[in-house]
Amino acid sequence: MKELDVKCTVTSGDDQVIIDTTGELTNNRLSFTDDDQIKHFIILEKNKVKYIRQGSVDMKYEFQENMITEGSYQTLGKQLLFDIKTLSLIKEKTHVFVHYQLLQNKTIVNDATIDIEYHEIKEENNAK
Repeated sequence: MKELDVKCTVTSGDDQVIIDTTGELTNNRLSFTDDDQIKHFIILEKNKVKYIRQGSVDMKYEFQENMITEGSYQTLGKQLLFDIKTLSLIKEKTHVFVHYQLLQNKTIVNDATIDIEYHEIKEENNAK
């Protein structure tokens, strides 16, 4: 387990949410909690990324470039199912970027990006 500085920017239309927090990376799973105590999990697999959000709204999205995958959004006991069209998926050592569209009945209902940067927290020796 590595403790990390995490910056996650989610953009949807004109809305943008920036989460600047700490998290951890264990077995290709990045996890962090935002200021509203919502838990976020990013699971990094060979050709895909899974995004799970747990809190007042539960989300499960799977991103695989140039593929249509399934996702769900659940709140107040109601669940919405989406097809997810991943337009761009970039995975680097300390960076994940996803540009995707949510579709219902083959109609685009949202166009969004998730941009996550994470870096290991280095303990500084402040001894004089």
